[in-house]
Amino acid sequence: MVRNKDIYGEHNVTLHWYALHTKHRHEKLVDARLKVKKIDSYLPLNTVYRRWSDRYKKVEEQLFKLFCLANCSFNAPYSHN
Repeated sequence: MVRNKDIYGEHNVTLHWYALHTKHRHEKLVDARLKVKKIDSYLPLNTVYRRWSDRYKKVEEQLFKLFCLANCSFNAPYSHN
């Protein structure tokens, strides 16, 4: 059992990791919104260099396209405050 007082109050809940399927190129937005709601999330990023016609640029791209990982429980009470 994992205790998470920020979201779940005094309830004992078991948190599991879920792979959330996201809209194309919205993975970083989903990760940011989960963190605002205080839900533990993980978005593995890979730094690559992309070439444009006039320059190279360092870009962070998702390791798993269309997915974000979240550690939560669907059975626990949730406060939307």
